Amino acid sequence: MAAWLARTGRVGVEPFEVEVGGDRVTMQVHARGADGVYDVSVRMGRARVGAEAVGLALDAPGVRAGEPPTVTIALGAAGTVAVLPVSVGNPHAVVFDEPLERARLEAVGSSLAVHAAFAHGTNVQLARVRAPGQLEARVWERGVGWTAASGTSACAVAVAAVSSGRASPGEHRVHMEGGVLRVSVDEALEVTLRGPVQEVCEGELAEGFLAGLAGD
Repeated sequence: MAAWLARTGRVGVEPFEVEVGGDRVTMQVHARGADGVYDVSVRMGRARVGAEAVGLALDAPGVRAGEPPTVTIALGAAGTVAVLPVSVGNPHAVVFDEPLERARLEAVGSSLAVHAAFAHGTNVQLARVRAPGQLEARVWERGVGWTAASGTSACAVAVAAVSSGRASPGEHRVHMEGGVLRVSVDEALEVTLRGPVQEVCEGELAEGFLAGLAGD
């Protein structure tokens, strides 16, 4: 969206607000490279952590509250995992101290994403701290499965690292299979996401389709 607005001259380099799903976020297009890649940041607002933030039922079978905000969840054949629940407008379950291998991601992600304890399902990330300011993650999205990269997943991983004491507030580079995003998290868990944006296609929606979406 930000790249299209910039390319069509609707916004400049100043921050602007966009309403997304009833929430308002602030975007900024900092620059456009010669290769057509835009440098864009989004102020995501304040993240929330803990079971209540993601609709996780602590009285569900196999679920046990650990040291806040950690929750342990039994996944049958996939074993028991320690989950850090994070909401950045959508639910995430971040799991540290697990191998970042595709087979392990599939085993944990496929079970956790649809676990009955989550009222609306959840996105799942296996994560680790590489070094100060450097995080690594593998992503399993609810309803999708393996995902190369995700902006909200990167935010959730950084928030989980900061809120659990694994990392300090500040800017973190989150390395995913599809690329690297920068996530800033302050002491109040206010989050800013920044990274490259490139348009890959352009389309046009028929008026009848739009009317159907609006319920007309």
